[in-house]
Amino acid sequence: MRLVIFGILMGSPVYMGLVSSPLKDLFERMVAFRQGGFPLGNKVGGAIAVGAGRNTGFELVLQQLIMFMLSQEMIVVGDGKPGNHWGGTIQSQGEELTKDEGSLNTVRGVGKRVAEIAMRMAASAK
Repeated sequence: MRLVIFGILMGSPVYMGLVSSPLKDLFERMVAFRQGGFPLGNKVGGAIAVGAGRNTGFELVLQQLIMFMLSQEMIVVGDGKPGNHWGGTIQSQGEELTKDEGSLNTVRGVGKRVAEIAMRMAASAK
C-alpha cells in the first residue's frame, strides 16, 4: 500500500516576528525539493502561528510559512468563513494555550479547510 499525502499543516512559534530557527533550517534544506521536481507541489497547505501575546508577529510568521508553501508550488488555504484569514493564530499562556475561542476557531478552521480541500483532491485522484 502506498501512502499519498494531500495536505500539510505547518506551524511555528513566534520568535520576534520570525519562524523558529529549526523550521527556517528545514526550509533552507528543502530548497532541494525545488530542484527535485517539487514533491510538495499541489499539496494543500495551511499555516498556524503560536505567540506569547497579542501583536507579537503572528502575521509575519504566517507570511513566512505561506511564502515557503508558495515557493514549493503548494495550494495555500486560510481558516475559511467567517474569518477567512491567512491562517490560524493562537496565544500561549506559559505552557498552556489560550482559552480564547476566537483564536482556537482560527486554528480549527485551518485544519478543517486543509482537510476539506485535501479530501476533494484525493477523491478526484481516484
